[in-house]
Amino acid sequence: MDLSKNIREIREKLKIKQIEIAERLGIDPANYSRIEKKGNNINFELLQQIADVFKMSVVEIIEYPNGNTAGDEERVKALEGKIINLENDKIRFAELSDERKARLIFLEKLTSKIADCLEKGYAILSKIEKQSPEIQKEIQDFVRQYDRLEEQIKQIDKET
Repeated sequence: MDLSKNIREIREKLKIKQIEIAERLGIDPANYSRIEKKGNNINFELLQQIADVFKMSVVEIIEYPNGNTAGDEERVKALEGKIINLENDKIRFAELSDERKARLIFLEKLTSKIADCLEKGYAILSKIEKQSPEIQKEIQDFVRQYDRLEEQIKQIDKET
């Protein structure tokens, strides 16, 4: 089950552009794009908002396209676990001190800005990568650094 893939497929089926959904959700289009590409920053509340835009339930998005089928008990248990985890994340966030919430929100915004800058840089480099082997090597190094930074951000986020 790939939640980000399900969201993208539903959006495409409904013929809604990413920028339109981002506007409806009140988030940056680049952040929404990351949700569909990597499943980044999807919490229960955001998933519920996306479900509202699609006029679907959260469960329908998670189970898309097949829905519950007999004999698929493991998949249903995994989906239930994912929903419980999302709900638990929401509860844990609500229980944090205001200072800790502010730090997490700041970290999320900072992470988003860093990712936006890196994605823009990557897009520019991708356009010129075919010009020389040296540039191709630099782009590969850049992508590795980006991936390492993304992992570090995830680790910091978990620790916070």
